[in-house]
Amino acid sequence: GMSPRGWLGWARVLRWLGVTGQPWPNPEACDGVAKLLARHGFDVFSSERRTFPFPMQTGDSAALLVDSLYLPGTSPDRITAAKHALGSWAHPGRRLPLPLRRVVARRQASVPDQVAAAYSTM
Repeated sequence: GMSPRGWLGWARVLRWLGVTGQPWPNPEACDGVAKLLARHGFDVFSSERRTFPFPMQTGDSAALLVDSLYLPGTSPDRITAAKHALGSWAHPGRRLPLPLRRVVARRQASVPDQVAAAYSTM
């Protein structure tokens, strides 16, 4: 999980972006991934949440972080301002915890190839 310091770092990022949370186009894919995959012919073998340190050492690394976020409706001016603010916050040795989820799934043997192929492109 993420430490309180990590949550504070992300609160700073989101505040500079002017958003109250990280929007996601398909919340079911995050929270109900096993059910979602099962409906499409897959068995989930593992689902792990891990946190990796993202180096926030330069303005370029801050800009890379902002560019990697899904930010629908956030104005280009706001994004540019957030990159500058985060760039001024960045310094050697600073890291921001990046929470990721790794899901390993395999197509069920009973699912015809054409059905699985149709869903794998969604």
